[in-house]
Amino acid sequence: MKGKKLSISLIVVLCALGINSAHAVRISLMGIGTYANYAISDTTSVTPRGSYGGGLWFTFPFGRVVALDLGANYLQNQIGISSAVLNYTYVNFPALLTFSFLKFFPIYAGGYYSLALSTATTVGSITTTATTGLKNDYGFEGGAGFRIPLGSKLKLRIDGLYQYGMANISSGSATQYSRSLLGQIGIMF
Repeated sequence: MKGKKLSISLIVVLCALGINSAHAVRISLMGIGTYANYAISDTTSVTPRGSYGGGLWFTFPFGRVVALDLGANYLQNQIGISSAVLNYTYVNFPALLTFSFLKFFPIYAGGYYSLALSTATTVGSITTTATTGLKNDYGFEGGAGFRIPLGSKLKLRIDGLYQYGMANISSGSATQYSRSLLGQIGIMF
């Protein structure tokens, strides 16, 4: 909850700075596909699986080359372990410095904080959902993207991001760290 309040406060402060129209805040609505894997300390065999989500991003330009991207994403990560499928659901708050040395090809570097919402375990046709005992995640995030102009103020935004989790999100004896590849596509206005 503290991370969520901090992210919202930072967005409000940056919006209130009165950035001129040439450096106006840009908003992006994104559809997100995730391909998650987890580094687990025991001999558990993990099968990465694809999943989906969506997000809202705010881009605060600080000149032509550098910007700050702040996001709020609803994401799910799925992995297969033995005969079960685990589905982690969380709200993800990335904070990325964006470098656009080439006009339509940004590079991202920063971090993220993920607020755990629930975990569901499916074995056969039986699904069990837990909302307690969950651990939040944080880590490094980076990637690159494309911005394709669709008009004077509208762009198609395509990003590829990698998240390297630093928090042990396991409640058991084994350690478990998230490793996620995200593909995002959306509209920036």
